[in-house]
Amino acid sequence: MKFNSCLWICRAILVVWAGSASAQSQVLISEFMASNTRILADQDGDYSDWIEIHNSGSIPVNLADWYLTDSDTQLNKWKFPSVSLDANGYLVVFASGKDRAAAGAQLHANFSLAAQGEYLALVQPDGTTVASEFAPQYPEQLPDYSYGVVGGVNYYFAKPT
Repeated sequence: MKFNSCLWICRAILVVWAGSASAQSQVLISEFMASNTRILADQDGDYSDWIEIHNSGSIPVNLADWYLTDSDTQLNKWKFPSVSLDANGYLVVFASGKDRAAAGAQLHANFSLAAQGEYLALVQPDGTTVASEFAPQYPEQLPDYSYGVVGGVNYYFAKPT
């Protein structure tokens, strides 16, 4: 009887873990702008670089302890606060260098993006598993054009989505 109870509990834990892993694999960097001069202003009125995160999954994902980075040698550069990303939802994080990570407020990474191109990644809470990346670096960016992924292919967007 004890064995059956343990087996049931172990199966329940495995189902929860598997659901969490598949939800995490659905979160990615869908678009970014590394040379924002007039498209999207932050709360301070600054036209900072920005990164859009998309949850293409069917369940919400809490981004607590996920990371954004512009360094392939420092994957845990900027940590997300506890913020839920709805199923099929989007979230903009400004890459302004302002380092603001308060849940419920506008998010600002502690780095900005290089218009000439650099590494960019979204990293899962373990600090080592890359969920989404532009590697070894994204191409040179044009002012007020965003760059992102559609159907697994990278594009420039004259009108950011």
